[in-house]
Amino acid sequence: MVLRLDRGLFQLGDFNDYHAILGVPVDATPEQIRRQYLQIVRRLHPDRLQGDRQQLRETSTLVLARVVNPAYNVLSQPQRYQDHCLALQAKAQQARNLQISIRAMHEAAQKLAVSAQIQQDYQALIQQLATDLYGSLSEIEDQVNRLSELNLVFLLRSPVVVESPRVSPVSTTPSLSTTVTVTEPAAATATTTADRVSGYLRRAEDYVSKQAFAQAIAELRDALRLDANDSRCHALMGSIYLQQNQLTMARVSIRRALTLDPQNAQALEAQRQLNQRDPKSAAPAAPPQGKRGLLGGWFGKNK
Repeated sequence: MVLRLDRGLFQLGDFNDYHAILGVPVDATPEQIRRQYLQIVRRLHPDRLQGDRQQLRETSTLVLARVVNPAYNVLSQPQRYQDHCLALQAKAQQARNLQISIRAMHEAAQKLAVSAQIQQDYQALIQQLATDLYGSLSEIEDQVNRLSELNLVFLLRSPVVVESPRVSPVSTTPSLSTTVTVTEPAAATATTTADRVSGYLRRAEDYVSKQAFAQAIAELRDALRLDANDSRCHALMGSIYLQQNQLTMARVSIRRALTLDPQNAQALEAQRQLNQRDPKSAAPAAPPQGKRGLLGGWFGKNK
């Protein structure tokens, strides 16, 4: 059995859409992810599947061990979840740059692309498709591909940075200033945002000097919520990932920084170090010659 997952986010290079594999929306809560995982485990029990019992037992065991469990392991661990969501955003940007056609996607994805209530319709469509996900082994490929197409459309239309839920502190201190600047409001807002981003960046750099990388990453993510196109934040994040030997995440952040500012000194130095440690990062990988079976190595050749 070969599962060819090559639609939606799966078509964008070496990337696994773990949300689609589990049938949860990209902004799912930890409880949603856990609940859906347990439902899938029950569905993959051989006693619930129709057909040859021995063959089903072997196949369902492989699907659970090689497909479902790895997805859950990533989405159930906060740090790995955060990293995966950062990669999700990078893939969404890649899709925008490639101008991927939505007309080639299934009907539900096309409807979502023009929906006036994107959030509500996205949640409903994901739930509908995930209701019997893994209920039939022969339908897994199409179901997961369809879910990934919905995820891609949602990310293309959503301006929100998707990441694991975090509780933000609520300020109880009233504002001391009630003055409203009427002239040049856009410039004032831009200045305020830039100052706030710089503040996050300074704190992140301070954390890096103390080897407190997790706190530094958190500061940078807060900064990128305000300005997703700040090359300094992406460059520093790439350098941090490089120090932690997380080369894939480093590559994503460094490339993003250099896309935004090809002369960013920190990003250029990080790219040089990355190339030394991982030569394949020196140039983008050539596109695959044909559709790949993401799970072919696990299930053997197609009969």
